[in-house]
Amino acid sequence: MGILDKLRGAKAPRAPTRWTWEDSQDWRHWPPPWNAVRDEEQFDATFRTLVGRRRPSGYCTPVEVSITLDSDGGHRAEVGGLECGRVDPALSVQIAALTPGEVVVPGIIRGGFSKRGDQPAGSWGVHVWPWLVLDPPGLDLSRLQYADVVTTWPPRVHEGRDLCPECGLFRHMREIKPLLMECTSCKVKWRPQRERLLTQDAG
Repeated sequence: MGILDKLRGAKAPRAPTRWTWEDSQDWRHWPPPWNAVRDEEQFDATFRTLVGRRRPSGYCTPVEVSITLDSDGGHRAEVGGLECGRVDPALSVQIAALTPGEVVVPGIIRGGFSKRGDQPAGSWGVHVWPWLVLDPPGLDLSRLQYADVVTTWPPRVHEGRDLCPECGLFRHMREIKPLLMECTSCKVKWRPQRERLLTQDAG
């Protein structure tokens, strides 16, 4: 058994449900996602619309990724109805052989670090778990094979966490009412970054 087989074999204990998987942190403990979306650098404005401007801790935001067949026979990746990259042809051809329609899978928007000192601003990335299909129900993509597995996994503890604007510490999330969180250190209240995505999808 190769290394890729071992990684893919340790899948999530159960398939995620479409409306609940993003709300838990279980995905941080799933096997590494695949780095199968290309050309994200062309969609900087899209990522800023989806999650916000670049920030020191970057982003590690769970999203639903729609893999949609294009007229040229390839696939594009969309989040919230906005294109954010192209699916690697090595994976796209496998998906096309298994289904002619759109596939929705779990993914994350990662990166978006702001410029720090002499370090340039970080790039954006979309990583996916294409074998854990959210839609259509019952579609089996477990036989997909792909070599470009994300190596920096699981995410670092601080990666993608907001910094409290008052105390400067990583926010200790406490939900005081739906979509309203509070910093347990200084009691500053804020709405989760993902609310923009949820609002956009609802509209």
